[in-house]
Amino acid sequence: MGKSRKIEISVGEDDLSWNLKNYQDHGKEPPGRIKNHPLKTEGELMSEEEIKDWFLESLSVLKVLKEDDNKVFLKVHKGFILDLEYLFSLDKIREEVLDFVHNIKNFDF
Repeated sequence: MGKSRKIEISVGEDDLSWNLKNYQDHGKEPPGRIKNHPLKTEGELMSEEEIKDWFLESLSVLKVLKEDDNKVFLKVHKGFILDLEYLFSLDKIREEVLDFVHNIKNFDF
């Protein structure tokens, strides 16, 4: 995929597990592919390349947040972990990735 997914920081939300109904319930505009596959989640629809891009972009965002505002970093980190745990439940990431992100010290870039 040539386009990378734009990251929106939604504190405390694990939107990779959302289907169309979840977006509607939260009053948020769903991505187009969720509209086309209303029973699927973003995590289910993401390709391996999209997951890689999302992960790397998220790490970049977390790095900046850790330097600027540790309180916000911790909230966003929690949502990041929820998304990764969901991807793990779908067998889309390895357990080593979860182990890495759970350790806050790994974000001291």
